[in-house]
Amino acid sequence: MASINAFGFSLPSSQPRSRYTCLRLCPTIVTTLGSLATLAQVLGTAPPVSDAVVQRLHTDSRTIEPGDLFVALAGDRFDGCDFVAEALARGAIGAIVPPQRRGEFAVAGPFLAAEPLAAYQTLARWWRERCPLPVVAVTGSAGKTTTKELLASILTFFVPAGQTVAKNLANHNNDIGVAQTLLTLHPERHGFAVVEMGMRGPGEIDRLARMARPDVAAITNIGTAHIGRLGSQGAIAAAKCELLAALPPDKMAVLNGDDPWLTQTAARCWSGPTLHCGFEGGEVRGVHRGDRLTVTAAHRQWTGTLPLPGAHNARNLLLVFGVLQALDLPWETLPADLPLPDLPAGRARWYPLGGVTILDETYNASPEAVMAAIGWLATVPARKRWAVLGTMKELGDRSTDLHRAVGDCLKAQAIDGVVVLCDGEADVWLDCGVPAWGVTTHAAAADQLLTLVQPGDAVLFKASRSVGLEQALQQFGDRWAPP
Repeated sequence: MASINAFGFSLPSSQPRSRYTCLRLCPTIVTTLGSLATLAQVLGTAPPVSDAVVQRLHTDSRTIEPGDLFVALAGDRFDGCDFVAEALARGAIGAIVPPQRRGEFAVAGPFLAAEPLAAYQTLARWWRERCPLPVVAVTGSAGKTTTKELLASILTFFVPAGQTVAKNLANHNNDIGVAQTLLTLHPERHGFAVVEMGMRGPGEIDRLARMARPDVAAITNIGTAHIGRLGSQGAIAAAKCELLAALPPDKMAVLNGDDPWLTQTAARCWSGPTLHCGFEGGEVRGVHRGDRLTVTAAHRQWTGTLPLPGAHNARNLLLVFGVLQALDLPWETLPADLPLPDLPAGRARWYPLGGVTILDETYNASPEAVMAAIGWLATVPARKRWAVLGTMKELGDRSTDLHRAVGDCLKAQAIDGVVVLCDGEADVWLDCGVPAWGVTTHAAAADQLLTLVQPGDAVLFKASRSVGLEQALQQFGDRWAPP
């Protein structure tokens, strides 16, 4: 028999089970939305000349199925209106097109005249309101995706049989990705939803939060990612804390209590219920030793092995336990060995390769994340430890100082050497107190690494997304053969 917890939803009566199923998100929703006339009413636009039942919303004309409604989004390199004919040919019952383009499709089928992106978000918000399941929003300067994946994985221990946890695919955390995620929600198929929210400027988190209407808002930290765009850590903190400002006063905030930028900014915009998670203090306390973490909160305690190594991942997991506490879930019953989350490529991936340990962090890089990864590398048992690094982008006039801070970290952690894909500020790592080799191409990075690495070594790859460092990793892996 199921029980009802303090948060107001059912818990399975049996012990937690590991049944994690990754929700592979496509740009669609998974249940009937309603009629075109209903959607027109939601959007405040004129009803179509003929009505029909909408099965799903799609933003990709290539994946349209009969009964779908095509949303003609426009991007930097495409215009969805150019693909309306293809969508209709594949069985779409109509499309959402900009009002100024409506006349182009007068005889092609039922159309709703509305700005496609705004309409997509409005329908996502409307659909979210119709799905009364707990939604957790996750943001922060670093660790968002890892925390989201850890949380989604662990929440599956607390859903009834036949349900799973909805989440963003990979790091689809912007205006379109969050709307896509919300449009997958189904109250009978999902026990929870975990929605990652990213931003590149002020106002974006506020917009996403008002769309998702989360029950719990979790913030990992305030760092220097995008400081070149926002100008200061204070501005970054204010932008991230838009999540709290948009939160209804009866909802719950879960914060990294050891981050003063976060706690001080949050106190200025949020006075509702809050759980602080920290190793130094807070309502949810953690003790991290090696690969073990102990979490204590109120009458609950859990001790287990980190599913992902590194002090930064211990902090991410501690925040996850804060969310579980906010949801009033019996997390003390979780097994000591938690499942490995389904991380996107280039994030916290480590694996053996011909006697070498590879640490793949190629997806992106903020200064805090790079230093955390270097700290992780320093703990890996290895003959020698090498780093292959590329430039950290969008740091503005702080770029030189922040790149130097990473160089200081390389020296402090006694990394045996660094291969630098030289591109502007990254050149400062050539004189950081550890052996360094500068290269200008991915192939040259792989070439240099092949002259250094021996079986028993560990190699970290990390850089900003635009550097494409996964190409150097791929070329090294293709050519590495133990002597």
